[in-house]
This record gives sequence, C-alpha cells and structure tokens, in this order.
Amino acid sequence: AVTASGSRITGFPKEFWLTPRTPLSENTPIGTINRFCADHGFKMWELGGRNPCEQRWALFRLLEKHRWPVGYSAYMRALNSPRQPRPPPNLPAMEEHKREVARTM
Repeated sequence: AVTASGSRITGFPKEFWLTPRTPLSENTPIGTINRFCADHGFKMWELGGRNPCEQRWALFRLLEKHRWPVGYSAYMRALNSPRQPRPPPNLPAMEEHKREVARTM
C-alpha cells in the first residue's frame, strides 16, 4: 500500500517489485539489485551512485523512468501477460547495410 509519504513496504514513493518475492526497498540487498541488473541486460555500476543507498535510489528512478509496473498486482499482471512478439527483421535494410559495409572494406 502507498501512503502520502511513500510505500509502507519499501520506503520509496512508489512500490516496485524486482521479483514476485522481492520489492525494491531501502533494505534490498545489493546482491539482489546486482542480479536484477544482470537479468535485465545492464551492469549495476551503470546505475551510478557511490554507495548502496544511492544505487537503490538510482534503480528506483530508472524503473520509474521506464514505467515499471507500480505495486505487486500490476507487477504480477505484467509478469503473466503474453510477451509482445518481436517485429520481423527489416531484411532489405539489413542487406543494404551489408552491401555498404562490404563497399567500405
């Protein structure tokens, strides 16, 4: 639940869940945050921050920026929703790029 001063669970203004059992909180272990970053294709140092507290806040801001689902129910709905299919590759553009690379070699 979110109150005027933030989530009672996390201490942050919004409640973001990293896994079905782990909310991002002021006490989330750095190892958990590191694993979350790795699972999502980036390194924890890319968040910035000089200490664990700043790194947690940096992850919070990143999740907020990318419109991560707010609250447990929204997170679980997003987790269980079908994945969006990838668009088909743009084959003509890929072939043109290959020809352009070959010309410069």
